[in-house]
Amino acid sequence: MRLLKDGMKRFSDQAVFYQGLAWIKVQNKDHAEAIQHVKDGLRHAPASNELAVLLIDLLIDQQQNQEARARIDDLLKAGWNPTLPNYLKARLAVADKEWNQAIKLLESVRKDLGESSEWHGRVYALLGLSYRQLGDHEKELQAFRKAVHHEPAWMTANLGLATAFLTNGRIEEASQVLEPLRTAKDLPAEYWILQRRVQFHRELRR
Repeated sequence: MRLLKDGMKRFSDQAVFYQGLAWIKVQNKDHAEAIQHVKDGLRHAPASNELAVLLIDLLIDQQQNQEARARIDDLLKAGWNPTLPNYLKARLAVADKEWNQAIKLLESVRKDLGESSEWHGRVYALLGLSYRQLGDHEKELQAFRKAVHHEPAWMTANLGLATAFLTNGRIEEASQVLEPLRTAKDLPAEYWILQRRVQFHRELRR
């Protein structure tokens, strides 16, 4: 962290230092500080697209949806391509439990993204969550498969895929997703809940 702060002081117009500090704060669950670092970064590097998107992402995480909506509108007024603003709008639709609207936006984003885009994993994970809420478990499974394909190390995508396998009655495939994650640090409670569900279904089969 000290290196990031030193870099920020020496090169105050470089967004990467503010991003780095913000992610450290997110990992430490200090989201207010993370948001402040990003806002500081935008004051010094107002043209940074990465910081603009990160700030809205963090605001949605903290349920500060009114400010998030206002900032999305600002991006569109500034002439942004609508792809990433639509992704952020989809996040808000998910937060509001507007699942069909979220899917419509996410499908539009998916079609507009380039093949090598780093956003595919997140788009498919949100699609999987939305299909789950609508009870379309086959599409849920397909979406989380693609999310893991694009971001194989992302815990959220893997847990989503394991959940989708369980919902579709594919117990052993869920276990195959979960087992390699066992050695990861700071496993979330959801992981252990899914492991218990796997054991429960195995017991039922016996």
